[in-house]
Amino acid sequence: MASNIWKLGCNWGSGKPSFYEYIKQKNIVIGVEDKKYKIGDLIVVAEGHQVKAIARVKENPKSVTSNITLQSDFENLEIEYDTWVNYANADFYELNSNEKFTYQLQQGICKVNNFEIRKKVLDISSVNFRKLNYKEQYTIWLNSTNKEGSKKVGSYIRAIEIISEITKKEIFEEDNVATLTTLYQDLLSEQEKTDGKYYYAQAPSYGVSRFYSASTKSYSEFIKQLSQPQSEVENTQPNMTLNQILFGPPGTGNVNYMIM
Repeated sequence: MASNIWKLGCNWGSGKPSFYEYIKQKNIVIGVEDKKYKIGDLIVVAEGHQVKAIARVKENPKSVTSNITLQSDFENLEIEYDTWVNYANADFYELNSNEKFTYQLQQGICKVNNFEIRKKVLDISSVNFRKLNYKEQYTIWLNSTNKEGSKKVGSYIRAIEIISEITKKEIFEEDNVATLTTLYQDLLSEQEKTDGKYYYAQAPSYGVSRFYSASTKSYSEFIKQLSQPQSEVENTQPNMTLNQILFGPPGTGNVNYMIM
């Protein structure tokens, strides 16, 4: 999944203090509501025209006002502490002297469209960042969208862990939807076979009950929504009336509704 690349200037306006050392120490990036980062996005962190670090977003941004401990620091650094300003935890890679480069763009927060800058950032990040593991973010997403209780969340996470063990591939590091779709189709045809490649003797019910395909389909939907604009993600959230009961075999895509 291709990441968005953003530029973040470390002065909240001309003549204001630099907050570069602060965000590096806190392992956070700062953004605004109308230019919202997503998990996995890369941030070119600059002081003036000098690029000093590359950061990678680890979580969906939240308003700075949701964290009262930031207020004093923001005020000291003359950063707006308001609902339209957000922050997110991030991995930081500080460039060494041979890697630092200039990016002559005055805007404080904006998408990077320059081909050469994008290539340089991708080359550096591919070497210095481990592949992103989405397990924590998927768990949070699953809890927020789950209508069936905590047992489903635990079962789906465990099912994907078992698939990773069987296939010897870390599924929570996979963000290619086509690859996940191929795996899902194979699971649909193979998971219930007691002599098949997905049989897991320590917990055979995961295959028989089709949790492998259900969890893989769910994880694929999570990966898809990461690349959607925020407005589309919000519009795709189910608009359900209270007291609806959903039933149907997991992983088949067949869901029936009963309105109470």
